[in-house]
Amino acid sequence: MTQKKRGLLVLANFAFLLVLLLGLLSCGQPNNRGNNQEGDTGEKVEKSLTLNDVTLEQFREDGKLIWKVISPLAKYKDADKLALVEKPIGELFQDGVLVYKIQAKTGQLFEKSNKIILKEDVVATDVRSGAVLQGGEMEWLPGEDLLLIRDNLKGTHPQLQVTAKEARLKSRERRMELSGNVVATTASPVFQLRSENLVWQMAAQLVESTTKVQIDRYTCKTPSECTPTDRATANQGKMNLAKKTATLEKNASLDLSKPPVNVAGNLIEWNLEEKTITSDEPITIVHEQQKTIIQAQKGKLDVPTNIFYLSEGVSGSSTEGQFDLASDQMMWDITKEQIQAEGNVVYRQNNPPMTTRGKKAFGKLQDRTITFSGGEVVTDVIP
Repeated sequence: MTQKKRGLLVLANFAFLLVLLLGLLSCGQPNNRGNNQEGDTGEKVEKSLTLNDVTLEQFREDGKLIWKVISPLAKYKDADKLALVEKPIGELFQDGVLVYKIQAKTGQLFEKSNKIILKEDVVATDVRSGAVLQGGEMEWLPGEDLLLIRDNLKGTHPQLQVTAKEARLKSRERRMELSGNVVATTASPVFQLRSENLVWQMAAQLVESTTKVQIDRYTCKTPSECTPTDRATANQGKMNLAKKTATLEKNASLDLSKPPVNVAGNLIEWNLEEKTITSDEPITIVHEQQKTIIQAQKGKLDVPTNIFYLSEGVSGSSTEGQFDLASDQMMWDITKEQIQAEGNVVYRQNNPPMTTRGKKAFGKLQDRTITFSGGEVVTDVIP
């Protein structure tokens, strides 16, 4: 007997034993119904069988195991080709390889479609990644390579903790799709992602969202212990768990506490471990306390030193419109409130009205104390 035939007989024999039992019972009962085989009421007896401490297995046509479920109490309904199980504990296979371990309070095993539905206190473990998912309901569709976890989903993993309304797992792609009030929290450093939809590519260690996303940075061990120190938002974004970087795209905005600046642009790379912020596309930096706005085509912030390195079409101005400065490159030391500008430097101020041009400039924009050097310096004073 092949493995395939043995797996199918696990369920088929239930109905066969029940037919024998019903036949024996009917022989022992007097027949008062005449020639009406169904009885005067036309009722039909449902064929079912209840078994204790049962192991159920289902196989593909090629003999590869699809699922294996152990239950202390199972009821098989022959008409529906359905087994109802209590406190099931099982294993799910894809292409003959174990991919998930499962357990719950109740379950339904479908012989024809190979589908499994579990309810109440569902726990599913992804054996390769170690991710453990809990929820109120689970559905396994092996033909679609799809595992669904619904109803108060909570997931734990060494790299990530997640909550959502639903999770859709694809074992071959090593992919988990999370939807509905998704919150994903990293272990170290502690960052929390919020979005309506997140995709976790487990093999690539990548979490990404094509919808609006918010990322908060925490200095405590868990977000419940403190408030976020930094916050980023964007229309879409992704986080590389291995490299510990976050990429923010389309209408990206990053509010930092140290230094207290806002960085905005369409593409911002946030290195969470090295504590740098980089953009190869136009960015705008606003420092409310220093009343300064600086824009550039490219820029990098070294957070520990509070220094910005800006290049290509750099322009800085006062939020009150008192001055502006343009150059090819600029280094902005936020702590010292100093700038160093190089290449085609142009400084303008309103009171007194004047314009100065040169190769290099150094000084404080807030105090309007700018010193030019390096070659010819030209100053135009407007009377």
